[in-house]
Amino acid sequence: MQLGTLGSSHTVAARQAKHHATRHEQKHIEDANAHVDAKQCFRASLSEGKYMALPTDDEIQGCVAQFIDATGNKAVAIAVCVVCACEMMANEGVPMLCTVSSN
Repeated sequence: MQLGTLGSSHTVAARQAKHHATRHEQKHIEDANAHVDAKQCFRASLSEGKYMALPTDDEIQGCVAQFIDATGNKAVAIAVCVVCACEMMANEGVPMLCTVSSN
């Protein structure tokens, strides 16, 4: 009877591990897309003759807001993965509430 319990917990762990890996892949794709966007923006600024031009006040405020969002407490929070027990950024996984029965 314990084999069934072990098997079902193994499948739950396998699903969580697969979701964890899928989330990491999505994050890498998002990072790659952001890198491509930055390259295109840089190339566009070169073609328009804006290389080394001073940013506008709105651009500066936008950069400051993005920096605050990227380095705030919520953005850099750390969590422990229950599947592999490694520390990771809290926004990389899906937070789940684990309940333990006393039976």
